[in-house]
Amino acid sequence: MNYFMYVEFGEKRFLSETITSITSLVQAMPDTEKYYIVVFTTHPKELKENLTVPLDHIITHEILQNVLNEWTENETYFYQAKVKAIQYFMDLYASDVIFIDSDTVIYRDLLGLFDELGAHFIMNFQCRGIHELLEMVEGQEENLYSDEKINLRYRQRIKCFSMLYEGISYDQYTYKATKDSKICNSGVIGIAYQHRKILDEVEKLVHYLYHHSGYGASEEVAFSVAFQKYGTIMLCDDMLTHYYECKETRLVASLLMDILAADERDQLTQLIGKYGVRDISQYDIHISECSAFMDYVRIYKGKQEAYFGKRFEGKCYTSEEKLKAIERINKRCFRKWIRNEMTDTRSISVK
Repeated sequence: MNYFMYVEFGEKRFLSETITSITSLVQAMPDTEKYYIVVFTTHPKELKENLTVPLDHIITHEILQNVLNEWTENETYFYQAKVKAIQYFMDLYASDVIFIDSDTVIYRDLLGLFDELGAHFIMNFQCRGIHELLEMVEGQEENLYSDEKINLRYRQRIKCFSMLYEGISYDQYTYKATKDSKICNSGVIGIAYQHRKILDEVEKLVHYLYHHSGYGASEEVAFSVAFQKYGTIMLCDDMLTHYYECKETRLVASLLMDILAADERDQLTQLIGKYGVRDISQYDIHISECSAFMDYVRIYKGKQEAYFGKRFEGKCYTSEEKLKAIERINKRCFRKWIRNEMTDTRSISVK
């Protein structure tokens, strides 16, 4: 059997994100006899009560507080829960698994990815490579951005990457990055059960990197580095949207799937209204374009700064190939929606 997996805890918005993501997964893959969705959650009752998709192939495991404390180092590093939860899943199910972040929208059938497990590891998209980032920021380490919080995040990232480029050794493990070493986004993590022991190595590497650099995304660095040590990573970002930077994207996606709550409809109306959009129904939006639509109302309608590209943070994190792909999608969608505005005179609100 094929297993997808989610982890949900913390603020209520993460529960809403998980519901949206699971709904999109099931709508993209209606043949539910071919897979199960396993959810580790602190809100099992609320999750099932609010899901509108068939529940017979959704398995929930409640995360108790003592387990959450162990997975997150007493809630000091939440992203470590990814590796701990995947380890726990494999110990329970002894099966291959594809982990999916809650802030994702799936718009293509993912079942074919299971055929790749074993031959490949799976992650979402490629970020900046280790050597590439260090070249970008050379000589700028102390003055990367005017916001000191962002500066701190950059310095932590640079320290994390520099450690790997110089080489680190601890316990019986050794890592030394090369010019070809890549870092991939961990919004999706696919791993075969035969590679279960690698997760123990990832866990130790996460702990080492985070506590020696303070970098908040140490977990995706650890997954990327360990996976490349033992094989190759296959990317899957052409099958889903990971809206980690623009959380409002969930509202658009939920509207398109007809699961948006009444109070969130008001929230979406206010959100797009401030950019001069009164009628979202006039736009031809595919589920794969929900992030592009948020770029449209923000950049084209609102004349605001882009989420990707213009900020140094976007350039520093996201690979040039990913930035170009986003630009291509945006150009195509923007042209379509401009035509929608010119030809559609309806005045129906999002309500």
